[in-house]
Amino acid sequence: MLIRAFLCLTLAVTLACGDDDVADVAPDGAVPTDPLEFEPGDALQMRANGITHFVLVPRSYDPTHQTPAQVFVYLHGCGGASSDDVYAASNIDAEWIGLAPGGAEGSCWDNQSASAKIVMDAIAELKTHFNIDRRRIHIGGYSSGGDLSYYTAFRNASAFAGVLSYNSIPAYSARSMQDGIDAASWKLNIVHLSQTEDGVYAIADVRARFQTLRDAGFPVNHIERPGAHYDDNTTQYRNSLVYPHLEDGWRAP
Repeated sequence: MLIRAFLCLTLAVTLACGDDDVADVAPDGAVPTDPLEFEPGDALQMRANGITHFVLVPRSYDPTHQTPAQVFVYLHGCGGASSDDVYAASNIDAEWIGLAPGGAEGSCWDNQSASAKIVMDAIAELKTHFNIDRRRIHIGGYSSGGDLSYYTAFRNASAFAGVLSYNSIPAYSARSMQDGIDAASWKLNIVHLSQTEDGVYAIADVRARFQTLRDAGFPVNHIERPGAHYDDNTTQYRNSLVYPHLEDGWRAP
């Protein structure tokens, strides 16, 4: 009975368990095929299709790789570097693995279609090294990285539980906003921080995009605070108002 119960919980096949049949449902995680050694809280590197990505594993991660872990994918802004900003994605005391995809070190995420593929390739590579809960992958970022997080999430919605971004915009125009809505396979969760004196993303435009998302049925939490595109308050606001929602229990379908 114990063996049968274990199989019912871990295999994506239909098995007779007791008196009931179990549906053919894929498990939320899997033991990695190529596990990496890691030191909790220290960034490590991995490569996918010739691009270096950065990963931070907290001490909450099961070192035996038997327990699926939550992930936060963080995308830096213009001029940023994933090698540094991986520490904005997670920390040693977090309850999630942080992934900072490379591919735009020191620059902006200009080509959103090509950059979204880089992000999805990095997530796929991460799954070969760590036991990742496929239903608890979140994505977000700052400025150009925040823009890319929305583009990627709308077009790969089934892969993400939600978006947590700041000082960015869900789409540059009403047309591209509608394209994102049409592409999304489900109404994923959104938390966004805007600073009202942002000179890069006019607050009126950001508000309009989020109203469009609300009208389309997306659960949006748009937080507004005073400040410019980046000032002394930005990191504090992000950490205290946005990142706590990583523990809201969101799950992808």
